[in-house]
Amino acid sequence: MQGTYNGLEYNKRNMYYWADLINAAYKVDPKLIDPDKRFEMPGGIVSRSFCGVSGLLPSSSCQKAGLVKSDLFIAKYAPSRADDSFIDGQYVSVGSKRYAALPQTPGEFKSGGFMLNPDSFADIGLRYVIDPGSVIPGAEKSGNVVGATAKLNDNGKAPDPLSITISNDKITWGLHHEGDVVGYRVYKDGKKVSSINAGENLVYKVGSGGSYYVTAVDIVGKESAPSQHVESGAKKTSSKEDSTKNKDDRGKDKIVNEVKKTDSKEENAPDKNTDKQPEKDIQQEKETETDKEKDPVQDKDQNKENTDKEIQGNDKDQGTVNDQEQETDKAEEGEE
Repeated sequence: MQGTYNGLEYNKRNMYYWADLINAAYKVDPKLIDPDKRFEMPGGIVSRSFCGVSGLLPSSSCQKAGLVKSDLFIAKYAPSRADDSFIDGQYVSVGSKRYAALPQTPGEFKSGGFMLNPDSFADIGLRYVIDPGSVIPGAEKSGNVVGATAKLNDNGKAPDPLSITISNDKITWGLHHEGDVVGYRVYKDGKKVSSINAGENLVYKVGSGGSYYVTAVDIVGKESAPSQHVESGAKKTSSKEDSTKNKDDRGKDKIVNEVKKTDSKEENAPDKNTDKQPEKDIQQEKETETDKEKDPVQDKDQNKENTDKEIQGNDKDQGTVNDQEQETDKAEEGEE
């Protein structure tokens, strides 16, 4: 049938059809619809209260949970045994599931409420129920009644360490891979600052700067080794330290530059020690000056020797001239 037909929803159309049918029957025989005597309940029928989960007589826990219902029963089938499907106590949460807390479970991870007792499921015909919460009638499923198909058992060892991350001042981690972990503890600088149930959001917003780590805790209270440490406020501190460091470096650079300027001035300034020539250089200059003094004498002697040579050459030339003259005279005498 169509959901809407001729402007009417299917449920309204059905009510109109039923009204038409009853009105037509009343016209044929009014006593079929409006009898002369009031209907009387037959014998053997009783009204009884019962627990809405089990159908048994309600226990105090069922009454506290608000799950008491009433109905008519054939007397011999009316409930006679008290309900024991509830545990009026505390539970732990792991993800979206809830389990009865054990005596050793740390109180920081327990929550108060009413637990469906897994041991009673077989007695009330719920051995194969996959979701115990589904047997809680009506809107009570969103209340403080908890369903569980099995008990949460300790695996016999401390949980493995976690792996955590920090971003935007939030520490996060995933649900522990071991099923008996019921909560987590957050530590700052070695001191516990928070406890988080395994059924809550696994996030911790850090406050002031510090060193953080997280541990996992199982249902009997055994605690894992710390996760890796993460630092909060390290970036801000680092920035401040960098600023101070840069300031110190600028101060150091200024001092170094002043020292360099001073060294540069000293290098450019005349060196008194440099003005004083080494003794070796002075000795060489003295020898050079002595040589210079000796040179004029040597030059004089050399000039004298050259002069003597020139005189001798002249004398020789003169002798040659005389010889030529003598030869000429002899020739003239012969001609005479």
